[in-house]
Amino acid sequence: MANVYFELTRELNRLAPVAALSSGQAVVYYRLAIMSKDGDWIVREEPEACEHILAVLVQRDARYRPAVVAALAQEIDELQQADLRRLAVYQRAAEPYLTEFQRMRLETLPLRQAHAAACRLAAALLPEDPFL
Repeated sequence: MANVYFELTRELNRLAPVAALSSGQAVVYYRLAIMSKDGDWIVREEPEACEHILAVLVQRDARYRPAVVAALAQEIDELQQADLRRLAVYQRAAEPYLTEFQRMRLETLPLRQAHAAACRLAAALLPEDPFL
């Protein structure tokens, strides 16, 4: 699936390095997150760089606005579906722990003991990797 922010960054830097992707999309690029709703760039502080970036943005806005909106909508939908599937895996993996946790009646224990008991239960019942 294409990422419009990555594509735009490549286009901005086609002639020379003038912009670096930052913030949420940079985190997406390094696969620490699966999505971010907007793009941020660090821009070279030179008049020529700013003029080039403005020209690219004006051109893309005129030519690609419907395509960009459609691509973003599709990307958001796909990523939300992936999130739901991932959350379902975590929920299934946690069910044995949650069942036992409710039976433990930890409210009757001092806080440190309750915490230790919950940690022992988690170590015994929660998988390290719920996708295996």
